[in-house]
Amino acid sequence: MVRSRIIKANGEPLDVDYLMRRGGDVWLISDVYLDGAISEVATRRSEFAAVLNGEGIDALVAALNRKADELLRPSISALPIRCV
Repeated sequence: MVRSRIIKANGEPLDVDYLMRRGGDVWLISDVYLDGAISEVATRRSEFAAVLNGEGIDALVAALNRKADELLRPSISALPIRCV
């Protein structure tokens, strides 16, 4: 487990921990925990299962495509961060 803390622009700290596993000769991130307890893998699995069970595979594919489009779209929050 690699523990880190990010300080938001408003000064509020956010703990971000990375669960690592060895993959051959390299280390890989296998999960990310926000505030020390919220597993991103478990959160996404739950979200995907809800869409899949409620609306089917086509709805899940559409939702994933929308999310990918959002991530590719430039935004003001994507500006470089200056560390001091």
